Amino acid sequence: MARTMHFIHDSKIVLVILSVLLSTLLITTQGMATVNQGFSAKMVTTVQGDTSVAQMSLKGEKLYLQVLGGRVFSTMIARYDKGVLWLMAPAARLYTEMAVEAIGLGVPHFFCPDIKIEKTRMGEDIVGGIKAVKYKAHVSVSNSKKEYEGFLWESIDRPGFPLKWEEPQTVTTVEWQERVFAEIPDVLFEVPEEYRKIKLPTDRPMSEKHQSQSQKQ
Repeated sequence: MARTMHFIHDSKIVLVILSVLLSTLLITTQGMATVNQGFSAKMVTTVQGDTSVAQMSLKGEKLYLQVLGGRVFSTMIARYDKGVLWLMAPAARLYTEMAVEAIGLGVPHFFCPDIKIEKTRMGEDIVGGIKAVKYKAHVSVSNSKKEYEGFLWESIDRPGFPLKWEEPQTVTTVEWQERVFAEIPDVLFEVPEEYRKIKLPTDRPMSEKHQSQSQKQ
């Protein structure tokens, strides 16, 4: 029982981390949604001085994200084509399944046609040794009140693909490093057959509305 509770606690922590990572990944939608071959990168996210590193792979409406750092539930597969989210514990060969919406209403999801990015070119720059165009960006989602204001760097050779994102209001910086554009096998976006499915408590991360109400109490 204690072992199971440990898995449950760890899965909740990782879901929060993944939510932060996904909230920054929304800016890649316009460029990546049309690429079915595959895109992989190391994503380094720093929020108010705390840094998380994840390895991500994206193909069509399938996302694979592995948080580096030794957590039990370290891996997530988001299947936007199926509306399913899988959290996996590779070392224990366990996984849990939930709806993509479980990530939280305050986090815009990938491949959402309602995502709108308004960009104002500020000039050219170098990010990680790659020539880039720097934009002032406003990101909005029609089905959510959440909006993002920040700065976006896109590589000149791959318009629409980000190299860096900064959001001053939340003191958030994201960098996509070691980018690779290559074929990715579909099996990466499936739960291995030997994994055992477990259930977690039905409570979900609070939406922005609930978080706001909780803070006022």
